[in-house]
Amino acid sequence: MNRPETIKIQEAAKILGIGRDAAYAAVRNGEIPSILIGKRRRVPVRQLERLLEANRPFGATAEILAAA
Repeated sequence: MNRPETIKIQEAAKILGIGRDAAYAAVRNGEIPSILIGKRRRVPVRQLERLLEANRPFGATAEILAAA
């Protein structure tokens, strides 16, 4: 199965282990990268992976994203 290029903010919150409100706040202040597609805001998976890798020196990024 092909992985999506973007995910919902709620899905990013689950991956990051944060709440929905915290995720939306992080998107608003630029901590979580996002793009607007029509009226929907989505999180690019590759940028989220880079964010996780940059903040996890021993990172298990692939395992985290695969588990989501």
